[in-house]
Amino acid sequence: DKKDGGNSAIYSVPVLRQGGVYFGAGEGQAYALDQHTGQLKWKIRPSKGSELYCSPATDETLFFVVTRAAGKGHGEPSLVAIRLNRRS
Repeated sequence: DKKDGGNSAIYSVPVLRQGGVYFGAGEGQAYALDQHTGQLKWKIRPSKGSELYCSPATDETLFFVVTRAAGKGHGEPSLVAIRLNRRS
């Protein structure tokens, strides 16, 4: 189910940072995986009802994603900054 974070395409180019792989998925969640094991470090839905179909960016402190509305009355266009810590 796309609302629960599954079965959706990933169109973004991943960002590599300090042993992590970061990317956004079409269903609207941003993910961080351990670069060596592939284990999920975290996932977050930055904007309820929105989709992520762009590549993220980072300045080594913040992880940036752009959201878009998933349909009329669902989600919103926004730029979201997620603060990364040393363990992210």
